[in-house]
Amino acid sequence: MRHPMNPGCGWIWTAEEYDKFSPVFCLMRGKVTLSEIPVSAISKITADSRYRLYVNGVSVCQGPCKGDNHIWYYEEVDLAPYLRVGENTLAAIVLRYPQDHNNGNHAVWRMANPGFFLECEQKALSSGENWKARLLTTVTVRKANEFFEPLCITENAAGDKETAGWYLPEYDDSGWLQAYEYGEREMSRSIAPRFMKKRPIPLLYETERQFDKAFCIRQSQFTKADWDKMLKGGCITIPAHSHEIVEISAGELTTGYLQLAISEGKASSVAITCSESYGQVEKSETGIPFLDKVTKKDRCDCENGVLTHTMTDHYTVGGFGTADAPESYEPFWFRTFRFIQLDIQTEDQPLTICRFSYRETGYPLQPVTEVSTSDETLAPVWDISLRTLKRCMHETYEDCPFYEQLQYAMDSRSEILFTYDVAADDRMARRAMDDFCRSQRADGLINCCYPSYGPNVIPGFSIYYILMIYDHMMYFGDKKLVRKYLPSVERIFQFYENMLGEDGLVQPTSDGGMGKRYWSFVDWAPQWESGVPGAIQKGPATFESLIYCIGLQHGAKLAEYVGFTQLAADYTARAEALKAAIKENCSDPDGMLRDGPDVKEYSQQVQVFAVLTGILTGDTARDIMLRTLSDDTMAKCTVAMGYYLCRALEMTGLYDHMDTVWELWREMIRNNMTTCVESPGETARSDCHAWSALILHELPAVTLGVQPAAPGYEVICVNPVPGYLTHAQGTVLTPRGEVKVSWRLKDGKLDCEVAAPEGVKVIMPAVSK
Repeated sequence: MRHPMNPGCGWIWTAEEYDKFSPVFCLMRGKVTLSEIPVSAISKITADSRYRLYVNGVSVCQGPCKGDNHIWYYEEVDLAPYLRVGENTLAAIVLRYPQDHNNGNHAVWRMANPGFFLECEQKALSSGENWKARLLTTVTVRKANEFFEPLCITENAAGDKETAGWYLPEYDDSGWLQAYEYGEREMSRSIAPRFMKKRPIPLLYETERQFDKAFCIRQSQFTKADWDKMLKGGCITIPAHSHEIVEISAGELTTGYLQLAISEGKASSVAITCSESYGQVEKSETGIPFLDKVTKKDRCDCENGVLTHTMTDHYTVGGFGTADAPESYEPFWFRTFRFIQLDIQTEDQPLTICRFSYRETGYPLQPVTEVSTSDETLAPVWDISLRTLKRCMHETYEDCPFYEQLQYAMDSRSEILFTYDVAADDRMARRAMDDFCRSQRADGLINCCYPSYGPNVIPGFSIYYILMIYDHMMYFGDKKLVRKYLPSVERIFQFYENMLGEDGLVQPTSDGGMGKRYWSFVDWAPQWESGVPGAIQKGPATFESLIYCIGLQHGAKLAEYVGFTQLAADYTARAEALKAAIKENCSDPDGMLRDGPDVKEYSQQVQVFAVLTGILTGDTARDIMLRTLSDDTMAKCTVAMGYYLCRALEMTGLYDHMDTVWELWREMIRNNMTTCVESPGETARSDCHAWSALILHELPAVTLGVQPAAPGYEVICVNPVPGYLTHAQGTVLTPRGEVKVSWRLKDGKLDCEVAAPEGVKVIMPAVSK
């Protein structure tokens, strides 16, 4: 019994001993008898590290929304619709990651005390002394790749009759121990996880889906038609002592919770392997799969390729399932896949697969914007780009859903803009800005990805965070938000000021690629090691001064917006001083900027940012940008820098060249991709990376020309840039409402019609091709 001076606080855990150095699952159950169904049963639910809650056998929610050691989030859910008169069962499964950073999911924080918490306005439903708990020992979580694994979500699991249906009301938990309830003194109210805030974004959706079809038979006594029948709701029975290998297509790259239902087949093994695509694999001499050379062209070429960059869950069948009550297996974390391989080996019993399906999941994005143009090849590019954005949005923006699921500042800046352009939704953007602000270090830099349980710093990504704040100002005009984050902007600038040398340039923030104190990533240019310009090993890298300069320019506009005119003037003066230093130290006589003051190396990235900062202007800027497009010897912008390349083309009057830019995306379509790549080339790693969903901004904001002309979209600018196109039309959703634009080129002049929300000022600068 707990001492009366140390009452319970509602956080519960198992009373059993558990492995504190490995991921573990804990099952929890609470029962309550109700004489009537309450009108409302609003509840706060959370856990350390992750949970899924069931009420009377129905999955209600999962979480918590990713937080950190400063803020722990809870989900607020009304449980009343799931309750009934009589006995009710609440059940939760909790995945606890150990405190060792490398032995858990990098994006999921964990505290000293694991636990589950449910506080309901109907007090009888709250977690506490009436709950029971036990460890789930038949499922272990492991890394799919020991060399590099930020997720740590794959499982080795075994069917266990004793815990089967543990979340159902009829389950017998008489053998379970009473849950241990922490006392007030064991968990401080002032720090996470007990210090909680309401989830800032909607719950993720979960929608039942069927797989598209059996795609490739590697080893089977059944036909594709047999497997297709099972996927569409039938069954397939695999005889004893058989080995089946079949590869299944979801029809598109997606994210979802896998669901397997089986009967009999005791001791059979089922390996479920998820992959984004097919490709050719050249094994590394190291024997480490992560270092294998993978070549990917046609993502559907199963005849000449194998599933690449895979993650595999292993399930050993318990054999207690029947046709009426199948044994089931569902991995705890959602999986990312386009193709799935089932590798099944039966033992002495036949195994019947009753169902193999999934529940698609993601952030409930509601896109409204639609654009059509004279170039019909752009329609499928729009489709795969929108899907890419959706797949990279869950509880945070993500670099990629397959490998890391980490929210990087550079990626997120672009993804946020794309979200504004297609859905005018800033909820994820607000939480992203808050995340990055909380990650700020003593030196002023933010963590390049956050939430992140460990440190990871790319200096330039702090500037992309500033650009996020600027974008929000322009689209939504929230002065309170700008004032909140302006101090963090100043601290970032202070870091860069401390890095200025006597020549006025930012001195090297690292001496190379990954594995250094900082990773000074710019772009995945093939000429650069780990995305870092080689110039940084010989002195200052021009790009680092350029990105600080663009940060100052946008910081000045933020300060001006909230009335800090003197601060704005200071930032502008510092930006001008940087521009002068860059011109003096890094320019050739023809205006082209070198990658560093002491190297004869050139890159498109540096010229692009020289245009964006105003160092290169007029005919000089145009001529140099033309040279970067034709010079194949210099490092070129990849999809990571696509947004910034397009801004430079737009500013220099070279938007006609977008026809060439879009060729990379057309190649993705030709290669049967359903989402967009992380980086170009046949060795591309991720097939789903939303910084490449560039068209979601280019068509509505540039081709149709709908952009904010004043903070908060108080003035709408409609200034179409035709480029190589001859006509376009569409609807663009803005925070002020829908804007409809239709234009056509006639005799070199633009004939444009616009319908905008009533009461909003619209400006339409004269436009001609």
